[in-house]
Amino acid sequence: MDAVLHALDNLPADTVVVLQPTSPLRTAEDIRICVEMHRESGKTVVSVTEAKPWVFAKAGNSLAPAFDFAARRQDAEYVTPNGAIYVFSADYARSGRQWWFEAVPYLMPADRSIDIDTSTDLVIAKALYANR
Repeated sequence: MDAVLHALDNLPADTVVVLQPTSPLRTAEDIRICVEMHRESGKTVVSVTEAKPWVFAKAGNSLAPAFDFAARRQDAEYVTPNGAIYVFSADYARSGRQWWFEAVPYLMPADRSIDIDTSTDLVIAKALYANR
């Protein structure tokens, strides 16, 4: 966020679009839709992908559920930010609030949601890109 605020101090704008370079499989259409969603709602838009609600914390040699999921998981939709697109107002950036408060999700398919953090992620991203 420091880089965004620095940019806004030097290049004033009303809307901020953050495109992390580690998420190269998003499309121009994904970006266009997110910007339009932001314009229509006035809220932060965050690209997400489906997530499986099985997350455990490892403490020593034992596991425990990391989150208390709804008793009826089939009634809930779990998503996780994919790092591809964030759209928000300059005022929101300056407010100091975290991006996930009141954010509107933009659901992207898994094949465009790869976030390259490891060499394995890079191999997967290259394979997905080659099959476009």
